[in-house]
Parts: sequence; structure tokens; C-alpha cells
Amino acid sequence: RLPPPQICSRTAAAPAGLLPTGWHPRHMPPKKASKSKRSEDEGSQECAKKARVRDLPDLLETITSVKLTSGNHAGEIGNITAHEEDDGLYEVALEKGGQVWAQRSELLPRYDATVISLEGRPELNGKSGIIDGWDSEKERYEVALRDLKTPRIMLQPRNVLLPHGARGRVHGLVSAPQHNGRLGRVADYDDNVGRYTLEYIDNETDMLAYLRLKRENVRLV
Repeated sequence: RLPPPQICSRTAAAPAGLLPTGWHPRHMPPKKASKSKRSEDEGSQECAKKARVRDLPDLLETITSVKLTSGNHAGEIGNITAHEEDDGLYEVALEKGGQVWAQRSELLPRYDATVISLEGRPELNGKSGIIDGWDSEKERYEVALRDLKTPRIMLQPRNVLLPHGARGRVHGLVSAPQHNGRLGRVADYDDNVGRYTLEYIDNETDMLAYLRLKRENVRLV
């Protein structure tokens, strides 16, 4: 299940610059904000920035569990705590302690997933687990199953069913290659045809748009 949206104060949602600093509903003269008031406003703005992360289909949500795939902290696990809009970096609170900033390309979301259409070991179909790694050479996920007999297995993207709300990247399209590399959110999955509905923001119209994609055409990395 997706986490509930972060609730911010009304101050955070108010458009900046429409009213003079210190404006009051009773039309009192503007006054210089106190230090505590400035801190409150800054906190409200930060709250609003974090809340917007949940609403954009191309951004990882706050509290998403991730594994770092490169750099000094490669292999470490943490949770998304913030996203910096200016440079696109994510703040990650590490399980071992401390915080790091990382690019989206350095993060593997550890989503719950379901094994699907696995021909070699059909008894595993329908089993669930957590995506815990990615082998870039073999192009396979490492999935930690909730099954004591088979705790871990390497699976191709076409054998992994991502959950609703998962953020993924379009990969391997031949007929519409202009969409390759695009980030979006899994809005639905049609089991009859084996395709995701991926929701994304069209940069030309700045509106939501959708793609119908096979499982192998949506990746987390």
C-alpha cells in the first residue's frame, strides 16, 4: 500500500509573493517576521516540497526503501527522506546511520513484487518478495522471496510483477524509442494482456499521459 500523503500547513500551500510579508486578515500593517516565524515558514515550505514528491509520477516517494547501487555506499539500504528539485538529488537516511545524497540512477527501489510467468520453476509463480538487487550484466533482479525453501532468486523483468505505484523507467521500446528512458508510475496492470499502464508527465503539455507497456519494458534502474 502507498503511504498516506504528508500533511502540511495551509501556509505551505499558499502561493508565494501574492501578499506582503506579515500580512494579516485584519489588514494590520506589515511587520518584520520574528526568527521563530521565519523558521516556521521555512519548515512549511520544506514540508510542501516533500509533499509534492508523492504527487509526481517520475519521482520516488519519501520513505521508499532503496538500495544504493554505486559510490562509497554501494550495497547499503536506506529510506528516501527528501528530494532536491534544483539538482534532482535524493536524500537517503541509511539503516546503518547517517545520510547521503544520490542521483536517481544510483538508487534501486526495494519494492514488493510478485513472481509471474516463470516457466522453469512454475511452483514459484504467485510468490511474493522484495526486489533487493540488480545484475546489470545478466539484466536480472535479485528478489528476496518470502519462502524458506527458495529465499532468493534471480529473475528477468518480464518475470517480476511490480506493484501499483512503483516508479519505473521505460526500456527497450523499438516501435516508439522516443519513450526509452522516460520515468513514470505504474498506474495499473492488465493481466489479460500482460501490460502495465505507466503514468508520466508529458513535457510538451505539462499534463499526465499514459503508456501501455509489457513487463520487460519497465525497469526500476
